[in-house]
Amino acid sequence: MAETKQTFKVEGMSCSGCANLLRSVLEEDVTGVSKADVSLEQQAVEITFDDTTCDLESAAATAQKNGFTLNKA
Repeated sequence: MAETKQTFKVEGMSCSGCANLLRSVLEEDVTGVSKADVSLEQQAVEITFDDTTCDLESAAATAQKNGFTLNKA
């Protein structure tokens, strides 16, 4: 497994509940994501993923379905 980290700016996150939801959907619903460190204060998420199994477009689409937009930082 080749773990990689990628940071994204997040649009649509306004409270700790939003941050928890984003973390949950990324870690549970996106294949290959092992960790999503969400910062409400910085409006950002750092995703740790297996670059052989994870498609970051899928991560962005999953975030979008839940009301968030991810932009590369």
